[in-house]
Amino acid sequence: MMKLLALLLMMATATAAEFPAPTTKYTKNCFKEHLKEALQTNRNRIDKYTKAHKGTRKIVNGLIIAETFGLYFLAPWFDQKARYFQKHGINIICDEMISPRGIPPFLAYRAPFGEIPEEFISSNQNGFAKRLMQALNDEGPSVMLEMARQKMEELNTRPSFNCLFRNDLTTVIKTTQLMSQHIRHAQALNLKKSPRKLSLALVKRIISILPYTDNEDRKGFKYQKLGIPILCEDFPEAMPVDALPRIFDR
Repeated sequence: MMKLLALLLMMATATAAEFPAPTTKYTKNCFKEHLKEALQTNRNRIDKYTKAHKGTRKIVNGLIIAETFGLYFLAPWFDQKARYFQKHGINIICDEMISPRGIPPFLAYRAPFGEIPEEFISSNQNGFAKRLMQALNDEGPSVMLEMARQKMEELNTRPSFNCLFRNDLTTVIKTTQLMSQHIRHAQALNLKKSPRKLSLALVKRIISILPYTDNEDRKGFKYQKLGIPILCEDFPEAMPVDALPRIFDR
């Protein structure tokens, strides 16, 4: 009997180590919280950006419209589907959408660094988003993930540009990486449902909007070259990790 109890204790300890505690303060309605945070940031900063250059106002207004639409018509579906798994301790959607990095502080000016192209370089060259979706559908998450990682390496050579695309592609990568962990966790709990479909739905939704984010990056390019870091300081994953000290140390 004692050996059985010891074995069960060891199994419980292993499970706890394999499936870490949530990395965010939120454990429900996380898509909604993510968009509320983004909306609040953009509403707080729109006048500051307008003061730096009036042309930036249209970009921030576009973000506010898109985020408001997502808050009422997209977030409720994902949050409702996630609830079943969250009740069992699987923090799906929350770990994907809520970044522990937080949003960088506002700076009216920050000189661009890294590669500074003369003209805007699209992140969606040769239909990258379409090819990414096709790889996911035809060859599976692992092939798609490798494509996304290679694209991220390219984007990180231009840390002051392509920032919204970088932010969303980071979520694609993170969600894909967490998918297998969520599936194993559900299997260990003998849940009747698998989180795989929900993870894939989130990945596909974000891939589908990558052409839009690329277009927003195109609009922000000329201001970013002037040293107005719009889009790059307004989302948690918009800047490469090694670029963050340049922001917070100012």
